[in-house]
Amino acid sequence: MPRVVAVALSFGLLCLGGHASATPAATSPPQAHFRLANGLDVLIEEDHREPHVAVLVSYDVGTRDEPKGYASLAHLVEHLTFRRSRHLHDYAGIELLERAGAENMNGETHADRTLYYAVVPSKALPLALWIESERMGFTLEAFDQSTFDHERSVIRAEVDSKQNEYTRFGSHFLNALYGERHPYAEPLYPAQDLDDLTLKNAEWFFQHGYRPDNAHLVIVGDVGIADARTLAERYFGGLVNPAAPRGPRPPLAPARTTGAHLTYLTPARVSFFFVAYPAPRYGSQAHVAARLLVQALNALLAPVLVDQRRLALFLNIELNDDALDSQFLLRAAPREGVTLAELDAAVRSALAQVTREQIAGVFHEVRAQLLEHEWMMLENPLERARAHVESLAFDGRPYDSAAEIRALLALTDADLVPVLHHFAKPLLVAEMQHDPGVGSIGGAHLSQP
Repeated sequence: MPRVVAVALSFGLLCLGGHASATPAATSPPQAHFRLANGLDVLIEEDHREPHVAVLVSYDVGTRDEPKGYASLAHLVEHLTFRRSRHLHDYAGIELLERAGAENMNGETHADRTLYYAVVPSKALPLALWIESERMGFTLEAFDQSTFDHERSVIRAEVDSKQNEYTRFGSHFLNALYGERHPYAEPLYPAQDLDDLTLKNAEWFFQHGYRPDNAHLVIVGDVGIADARTLAERYFGGLVNPAAPRGPRPPLAPARTTGAHLTYLTPARVSFFFVAYPAPRYGSQAHVAARLLVQALNALLAPVLVDQRRLALFLNIELNDDALDSQFLLRAAPREGVTLAELDAAVRSALAQVTREQIAGVFHEVRAQLLEHEWMMLENPLERARAHVESLAFDGRPYDSAAEIRALLALTDADLVPVLHHFAKPLLVAEMQHDPGVGSIGGAHLSQP
């Protein structure tokens, strides 16, 4: 049944693509946004279409907050918080949520934040909130050396499994884009830092970032706002911040490169390139146009360069947002017999030749795809909770689906043309090239314009 509904919705939006006035009015579900006395930011969204609730706690601490030389500290602390607390034995929180019928639960470490979430039946909301309050208020006292050593070995295995030419290339790319000392830069050899981490480092990081005045609690789904607010106060209102004030986060500076070229030589028989372009900032009308433009360019360029001219194995453009700025990211890999230089020239030429008429030809279809995404997100409490966290971080406000839908419907193909100029001058072009002459680990060279 859900698959049929999705198809019907997609078809309806495609039909409405050229007739915005026929689209049903979009209204955001009821919301409440407030702070508890201890500083915890709380957002509640009431939606009774499904008997489930998403609980998401986001801490404003992540890999950008790791001091240099302490790579993987944020991820290690995330792992430690799943082990035990004052009132929960090893992994008991996970076991309790599974027994209660949780559909989805996990933790994630990102550059700007660390997330913990669970989607549970409505009746299990108090349990999910209690477990997250337990993580926030009573986990640190359960940190010990044996648990630390075990979780560090788990993280070490993850790091080792992910260390390959692609991840090293990605680290070089970020270091070239922002600078090696930038909070968004990545270590080339994180395992070396991980071996030197101590239990005291983990305790400091937890106290620094895992505190009510540095966190957001988002509750989305089948619960009344008044009831959810009472539960938030009950389980989180009594938690106390550490005595030391919350310290400032590492300052962020814009990408330092404009027109730079990174070459990464690898013994692996792979080659592709990765290009970053400036993009309109999150929250602006131009950013909404940029979302549409990305879809339009993928629809226009990939069929030509991948299927017709058979120059590329793949080509993809996406829009990336972080706490600093936004970028268009273009990835492409050449087919056998095609050089990186040839594919790069073809991509540049194709981008330069995109016209308003071409954009107009795919405009209604790609707008319908984004509208479908917005409508379908209304059916997914966890995705809505994620969107709220992103919007709170970037814009200071909850995510407004109705406003986003109105903004999409207000756009015309002409609005996308000015945004196309962002592709005229890349911030950074990075190439991974096969070179059998280099050692087992590739090397990178950055040339400035």
